[in-house]
Amino acid sequence: MASQLPGTGYLPMFLPATDSAAIRAAASEIEHRLERVDVLVDSAGMTRAVPHGDLEGMDDETFDRILITNVRDPFAVIRAFLPLLRLSGDAVVVNISSFAALKGEGSSVPYAGSKAALDTMGKSLALVLAPQIRIMGIAPAGVDTDFIPGAYPGRLSAAHRTEPVEGNLPTG
Repeated sequence: MASQLPGTGYLPMFLPATDSAAIRAAASEIEHRLERVDVLVDSAGMTRAVPHGDLEGMDDETFDRILITNVRDPFAVIRAFLPLLRLSGDAVVVNISSFAALKGEGSSVPYAGSKAALDTMGKSLALVLAPQIRIMGIAPAGVDTDFIPGAYPGRLSAAHRTEPVEGNLPTG
């Protein structure tokens, strides 16, 4: 995907988000190559499809991995890149959330809860980092992709595909 992006002045990276040292090293590399960060897109996400009513079907280890990946890791990335975002003077962080956070549905209860936590964390960060750094949340609706294969067989109705999301962004 990165090879298909037009233009220059950006550096797409895959960060092992659970490795704080690697995140800091990436921030240092970007500082040397680009000097500042104007846009940080945080698209970390993981889940495991477990029906919402099947609480016994979600083990603690998977629950913890979902929360760490979807909440703590975005925080760690923002924290590591904060000095470079401040150098921009007009930076924006884009957190990729999910419509599951707004509807309480989706692949699993922990996933919906973790994306709601990401949204609330985004609101808190927006309050403390404004006006130099804007925090945005994008909450896509259900999409039939390989992220959770077979999670939506026949469930993506016309309403799911066309339901307006205006006014449903995490920061208002």
